[in-house]
Amino acid sequence: MLIKTLLNKCYPVKGFIYGNVILSDTKITVKVKERKGTRGLCNQCKEAAPTYDHLNERYFRFIPLWGYMVMLAYKPRRVSCPEHGVTVEHIPWAQGKSPICEPFRIFLSHWAKYLSWQEVARQFRVSWRNVFESVEHVVEYGLKHRNMDNINAIGIDEIQYLKGHKYLTLVFQIDTACKRLLFVGQNRCAKTLLRFFIDFGKERSGKLKAICSDLSW
Repeated sequence: MLIKTLLNKCYPVKGFIYGNVILSDTKITVKVKERKGTRGLCNQCKEAAPTYDHLNERYFRFIPLWGYMVMLAYKPRRVSCPEHGVTVEHIPWAQGKSPICEPFRIFLSHWAKYLSWQEVARQFRVSWRNVFESVEHVVEYGLKHRNMDNINAIGIDEIQYLKGHKYLTLVFQIDTACKRLLFVGQNRCAKTLLRFFIDFGKERSGKLKAICSDLSW
C-alpha cells in the first residue's frame, strides 16, 4: 500500500517493519512489528536483550496525511537486560511514555513558529500540552547540540513582556556570517547577564571582538 511505501521511504526504523494499514473515516492506523530475528534494546543502557514478553498495544501520533490522523500501533516488548533486569524496550520513534512520535513533535514545533500554540493544537487535533512539550523537546535538543565556538560579536538587548517593568534580557550573535539568539534571561540586571557569560565560558568570552548594547545597560 502507498502508505507503507511512504513510511519506508521517509521514516524507516531499524529493527522494525510497517505492517497492515487500517483506514477509517478520519484515521489511518499503521501496525508496527519488530523485524524477525532482532532483539529489543534496554531503554536504559540501549544494549540488545532477549524478549521477556509483550505489553498491550500502544498508539503513537504520527504526522497527519491528506487530512487524516495517522497512528502507529505497536505492542512494546519487555526485555530481560542482564544489567537492569526486565524493562520495557527502547522505542526509537517516541521518547519515554510520550504518545507523540519524534517526527510529529518536530512538525508541531515548526508550525508553532507561525501560529499560536492553541491554534496549532486545534488544527492538528492535539492538546496544548502536546504542543508545549514538542517545542520544549526541540529547544532542549537544539541547545544541547548547538555550536557556540567562533563567535566574535554579540549584542545585548531587552524586551518588556509584562506591564510594570518586567523585562527579559536577550543576547544575540551578530557576526556578519551568522545572526542568532543565544540567550534569554529573566530580569534586566547584571546577575542575569552574568549567567550568560558563565554558560558561555571564559575562553569564548576572551575571544569576543565586539559587544554592542543600548544605553539602558
